[in-house]
Amino acid sequence: ISHSITVNRVSGDDCPNTCNVEGGTLEGGSFSFCVGDGEADHIDDGAITLSEDASGSSAWIITDIDGKILGLPDNYTDVNFDVAPAGTCLVWHISYDGDLTGLEADANINDLEGCFDLSNTIEVIRLSDDDCDIIEECAVDGGIITTANGATEITVCTGDGRPDPFDTRLVENTGNNSRWVVTNIEGTILALPNASRFDFETSGVGICQVWHMSYEDGLSGASLGSNIFSLSGCYDLSNPITVDRIDCNNVCHAPLNVLITEYGNGRVTVRWDKVALALGYEIRIGYEGLPNSFVNIPVGGRKIRVSFINDRTLLIKVRAICSDGYSEYSDTISYTPSGDQSSSRSSDRNLEYKAYGDFKVVERTMELYPNPAYKSINISYEPASDNDKIIVWDIQGRKVLEQISNADLWSQQVDISQLKAGIYMITIHTQGTLLVQKRFAIVH
Repeated sequence: ISHSITVNRVSGDDCPNTCNVEGGTLEGGSFSFCVGDGEADHIDDGAITLSEDASGSSAWIITDIDGKILGLPDNYTDVNFDVAPAGTCLVWHISYDGDLTGLEADANINDLEGCFDLSNTIEVIRLSDDDCDIIEECAVDGGIITTANGATEITVCTGDGRPDPFDTRLVENTGNNSRWVVTNIEGTILALPNASRFDFETSGVGICQVWHMSYEDGLSGASLGSNIFSLSGCYDLSNPITVDRIDCNNVCHAPLNVLITEYGNGRVTVRWDKVALALGYEIRIGYEGLPNSFVNIPVGGRKIRVSFINDRTLLIKVRAICSDGYSEYSDTISYTPSGDQSSSRSSDRNLEYKAYGDFKVVERTMELYPNPAYKSINISYEPASDNDKIIVWDIQGRKVLEQISNADLWSQQVDISQLKAGIYMITIHTQGTLLVQKRFAIVH
């Protein structure tokens, strides 16, 4: 018999969230205006660019730094900031689907309800009287920052005892003084580190943002607990790097730190960090510019060796397979082959190639027999250590049996006489890592 397909029927509030909109990414600014002098102050057309917004209805929003909605213009260019008093406001873009409540003047953007997503913000500083001189005198640029591998959004595991350091890259900054700033998502300053290397292992769960600030002497307000959008003086902020700090021990999250290394002879090795709740992984791989080349490949452990026959750029992403379903995919990473890419076949013992379109995967194999089984099942595989664990899971993802493998034997027997008839998954783990997995059936 084949394996079964479980259909979970839910209704009402138990239905999964089908909201699939993206507020997009804004680039441009910040902007400073001298207000109250009777000269119109508009943001020029094209000074703010919007990208990566998904389908759905959309709108522009102007708020103060606390999220109070000040205006809902058709376009950011429509706003005349000269009629507003001195202060700081924020420009947002919102995408939404269906009914959205709370999107009105004087409401707070944090109280919106419905299917929606907000972009990042662009800061507009409104100055008056003597402060207007700063606009003419201030010529600093906070620059552009990314992580060392070019990302502006990353996810890190906190509280797992493993450091998660990352380095930043800063370009195009100008100014006599420089400072790194860490804030929460509302802009409250949490830290003012001196170095450009960050590690949030002990920071707890949450979302924060890393900024670079260039400034001249006389800056005020840059202290812990203050808001980064309420500073006073000649300064400019970079774009932020958004850091999502999650509890990896209790969440089926996307694999982190996916790396590709060239193995030679037309092969690469793809590795990623362990996901604590993962029973296995699935890698999606294909060639850039060839949508029909993409395939999904199941993987037992935390790395895969891929043989390819094309010299195009590879695009790869990975997701975890947990008892309650799939995680989100990791960020897509690319790899451009170099050197001699003629493929060859591995002669490693108990390894084999499986073909997936234009790709072949080198993987460890496991044989189960008989299948279906009655009172016992035999496992044939190459042990990886002295304490490999053999675990049997039922169709609901519950562990029903566990035993230690005998490292001296390539064929071992598992007693399943106490288990009910049905479909099961058998997995083998070495030092906490899933090595290989396979389904089997029990009949009585």
